[in-house]
Amino acid sequence: MELSEGGVTEENEQHNFFIMEMIGTVLLLFPEFLRQRKRKMDLFGAVTLGCTTAVGGGMVRDLILGQTPPIMFFYNRFIRKWHL
Repeated sequence: MELSEGGVTEENEQHNFFIMEMIGTVLLLFPEFLRQRKRKMDLFGAVTLGCTTAVGGGMVRDLILGQTPPIMFFYNRFIRKWHL
């Protein structure tokens, strides 16, 4: 386990980055979730559309920036973290 500058391990740095990505996804999910709940959509539908909006927005961002394939397909850490 290598220490980088400031005594932070690479594994810890990746974990912190993952946490920040998930916080960003939830923050992007929230406005769409509220919009769908205001339209009287059930909880499952509102969460599904909110997640689609949040994740799709990140994928479009990656494509605009020229990151191909989008990061969500390049690394499997997004799937592994949720299936502990």
